[in-house]
Amino acid sequence: MASPHQALFDSIPQSGLKCDILFLVIRNRIAEEPDYVKKLRVVFQFNITKDGKIAATWTCDTKTSIEGDIYRSTPKPGIKADVILTVDDEDWVKIMVGKLNPQRAFMMSKFKIKGNIMLLQKLHALWFELRRRGKTPELDLLQDVMVNETLIPGLKSEAMAIEIVQRVVRLPHLIDTINAVIQVNILKGAQLATIYSIDMKEGCKPVFRRGEPPNKPDVTFTIDDDDIVLLIYGILKVNDAIELGKVKIEGKFEIVDRAKALFDQPPILSRL
Repeated sequence: MASPHQALFDSIPQSGLKCDILFLVIRNRIAEEPDYVKKLRVVFQFNITKDGKIAATWTCDTKTSIEGDIYRSTPKPGIKADVILTVDDEDWVKIMVGKLNPQRAFMMSKFKIKGNIMLLQKLHALWFELRRRGKTPELDLLQDVMVNETLIPGLKSEAMAIEIVQRVVRLPHLIDTINAVIQVNILKGAQLATIYSIDMKEGCKPVFRRGEPPNKPDVTFTIDDDDIVLLIYGILKVNDAIELGKVKIEGKFEIVDRAKALFDQPPILSRL
């Protein structure tokens, strides 16, 4: 029997492509930065490759959409791309987190471009102006994972981890409230699929990583990949999930109670 939440599950990026996660972050940001959107009225088409073949296409349209529109497909009917960029998934992420200079990447034939390359350079300059001004704090937490780790195809939690990180950077009071190191074990078919950990100690810069933390966590949540989606979207509350046996928690009671605040928040993710 299909889940009543199947439409939501199907909407969650789970391709294993890093660009799908990165474009979610970008989409959230341009929705909140209209002044930057006004500075660049253009339609970009990004052909993202994996192993030399196009694996996904994303469109960034700040020309026909006043607020900016980012979606996973070629440009909508009647809209023509001004710039088409074809680039490997790994290289695109490195460019956007500042690990690979786009001019150098172009000289190394890391990407192909059709259209005005100056528009791409302007996009890159605007993006890094946002970064310099601290407008993309989630990438500071995510970039090591995004650059150095392989995303796991079929796991919805890979996208949900972005939501958790965004809560930490946008709701800084959570660090003072929780003041703990949290480990989240993700199950798929009753088997451990991956582990995330986040250090939210008061007075310290938060740290997000894949895998167990260096020291024993204060709290460990173990939850199925589908159920963490329901928690993130507020469909399932932590206390209800515990009563239903959908979440297993280890740790001291008073710390566990504080750590629940990470999940019991309205979702920040823009539409998927």
